[in-house]
Formats: sequence, structure tokens, C-alpha cells
Amino acid sequence: MSLKPLRLRNKVVPIPIIQGGMGVGISWERLAGAVAREGAVGVISAVGTGYRYPEFVKRDRFGRPIGSLHTHSKEALTRMVQEAKRSSEGKGAIGVNILCAITDYGRVAVDAVEAGADAIISGAGLPLRLPEFVGDADVALIPIVSSARALNLICRTWEKKYKRLPDAVVLEGPKSGGHQGFKYEECFMPEYQLENLFPSLLEEAQRWGNIPVIVAGGVWSYRGYTLLHGKGCERSSDSHAVHSHPRMRRSPHIQGDSSEGGGGGHHTFQVPGRISPEGHKDTLCREGAGRLQRLERLCLSLHNPLQQG
Repeated sequence: MSLKPLRLRNKVVPIPIIQGGMGVGISWERLAGAVAREGAVGVISAVGTGYRYPEFVKRDRFGRPIGSLHTHSKEALTRMVQEAKRSSEGKGAIGVNILCAITDYGRVAVDAVEAGADAIISGAGLPLRLPEFVGDADVALIPIVSSARALNLICRTWEKKYKRLPDAVVLEGPKSGGHQGFKYEECFMPEYQLENLFPSLLEEAQRWGNIPVIVAGGVWSYRGYTLLHGKGCERSSDSHAVHSHPRMRRSPHIQGDSSEGGGGGHHTFQVPGRISPEGHKDTLCREGAGRLQRLERLCLSLHNPLQQG
């Protein structure tokens, strides 16, 4: 079975794979540009962009950006989107992932639009006001949800207040390793597994005009994609391949199987994301804030580790 192109608003992406948005130095312009160059959707995380280009921001004596304005820097994000588009050679698409939970969420959404992002992907909460910040800009809006109920609330709110619906929706199961709406115990319950969440989410998406559904977490291969596609899934999301500083790859905080060749020929590896009752329960399924904090501490301990290139 051939892969169908992914349509995001007015842009058609030939390879229906969306690279996951992993914050604090993982999903930035090098990875996003490489993914887009292969014809898929590369994603830049808007979290902590001030660490990437410290020359653009005010810093304290330890080199850390001061305040939200500099931590999530508009100038740095703009530079990253521009660099990703340049390296993509006009192929694929470049999206920006923005956590609803960050300070200055609305301002960062506006920054992403002005930077030229093709799409905004948003989770870690319900992005109920996202269309308000985007206005009539030609950018695809893709919320991340963990249930049909959440999608229903987003669609009802967006349609009533903004006369707009999502251009696609990401369904995250407990294996996606992201900022999810699951309790720790629920990560191992059958009813919360991706394949069991999917039917009700798909039905809800169809009720609102066949919104494309992108699944994330537990889809590791073409075979996994075809199994879900047979049930009605439109696209799949690559939520595990990342590109980072070499010292980060050696850190005990981030472990996984290394593999060459992903991400357009760059070295890639997998962050913990495969939930298994046999082991690693304590590290694989925690609240997203915990993972974000660990990554932030790691970044700070490496003294500007995120200056790639």
C-alpha cells in the first residue's frame, strides 16, 4: 500500500509523517529541516529557544535566559524556522510545536505565525484559544488530544468562537512519551492504549467533517501504519526519532536504541517511549512536566550544549 500525501490546509506534504515536537533542544531547526527535506513534516519546538541562540537574549550570570520573553525568544524561533526552511530545500513542511502550559503561549503562537510556520501543533493542555492568536493567517492548526471528548470540546469551542475547525488532530497514546492526559496507572490499562482510543476519536473527527487523524505513540514501522490505516487512520506521527547534541546522547537521562540513517541521514536515536510492563515503568511514563524539567536541568548542566553545528 502506498502512502497518501497529507494535506494541511493549503499545503500538500508527500510523505504523511510528522516528526514529534520534543522541547529544550531536541526538535530544532537541524532535525526539522532534515525531515522536511525528505518530504515529511519537520517540527520545531518553541520551548526554550533562547538557549539555542543566546546572542539574541538577555541572560543571567549563569548564561540562562531571563524571563519568558527571552526563554521563548521570538528572534531565535524566527531564525530557526528560516534555517529549517532553507535546509528543507522547499520540500515538505515546517511546523512549530507550542505547549499550552508555557507562559506567553499566545505571544509565542503569534511569533510562530510571523516566523512563517506552515503549521502549529499544540498540546500539554487544550489549545482552546489558539485560533484567536492566529487570526486569518494561512497556517494549519493541529491540536494534540488523548480522547474523543477533548476533540469534541476543541471543535465546539473553535466553531462557536472563531468559525474554524482543526486542520488535523494528533491522537497521543500512552507510548508517545509526551505531555499526555493519562495517569501513571492508566498507561498500562488496555482501554487507554492507542488502538483502543483510536475508534472513538476517528468517529468524532468524522462528525466534524473528516478531520485528518494523526496517531502518535506505538507506531514504529510501516506495518504499524498500515494496520491503523486499515481502521481509518489518515496519517501516522514519528514521535521517537530525534537529533541532539552528542553529550545529550551519552547522558543517562536519555537512553534508547541508536540507529543510523534517520532524519535525512543524520544520527538519530530513540527517547524512552515504548511502555512495557516488564521494565522501565518508572522512567517511561511520567507526567510531561517531569520530563521537561529533567531536560531543562540537563541542558543547564552542559553549559550551552544546544549550540549545534
